[in-house]
Amino acid sequence: VTLAAVLVFSLPFPFVKTPVQLTLGRVALGLFAVGAQPALARLTRDLAPPGMVARALGFGNALFLLGNGMAPVLAGIIGPWLGMRAYFGLNVLLALAGLLLWVRRRQPEPAA
Repeated sequence: VTLAAVLVFSLPFPFVKTPVQLTLGRVALGLFAVGAQPALARLTRDLAPPGMVARALGFGNALFLLGNGMAPVLAGIIGPWLGMRAYFGLNVLLALAGLLLWVRRRQPEPAA
């Protein structure tokens, strides 16, 4: 749910015209994005092999923080060349890719 909400609330970002619109969009996005970390922890606990939960949680948290740290770096690289609209568009595409991977993973496997 949080990933789908992040995708929906990220869609308007490439089209904002004023700082107020951007601020309101970020507030709406933040209301749902805050649930991503607990959802990641729950999924990790459910899907990690026995005895590997702590290691999987560590890797999950490290990658989550790496992504949060890379966002400003990528914005600084992409922004001057292509504009911030391209950066926000890339963000939407990455959220869509994550949602599609999750949906694909959740589909039941055919019985043999």
